[in-house]
Amino acid sequence: MTSFALQRLSCGYFFAVPGLAYGVFTSRMPALKQMVEANDTAIGFLLLAFGSASFCGLMSSAWAIARFGAKKVIGATAFTLPITMTIAGLALNFWQLAIFCIFTGLLSGFCEVAMNAQGM
Repeated sequence: MTSFALQRLSCGYFFAVPGLAYGVFTSRMPALKQMVEANDTAIGFLLLAFGSASFCGLMSSAWAIARFGAKKVIGATAFTLPITMTIAGLALNFWQLAIFCIFTGLLSGFCEVAMNAQGM
């Protein structure tokens, strides 16, 4: 496999995986809701917290990319994003789930901007 083909495959992977992970996470939301015994309002708050944290990650990722470089930020977020999503799925109560949703959203924002910076 040529270097260019490997780079294209890698780029496709890093663009597809966060979207797929988010899709899997949101599709599991009814099970998470039942697991932590949350109501619809609490789940709405979780989704708002995830989106708000993702937005904060988007806005503050320029600092991390300038300091560490896009490649290192992608590597760090690609390693920790699945871990935080897995831990969120193992939450025992609403507040644990909320904390890990916020971390997951923040990492997702960092990952998205770093992928685009690296792609450019």
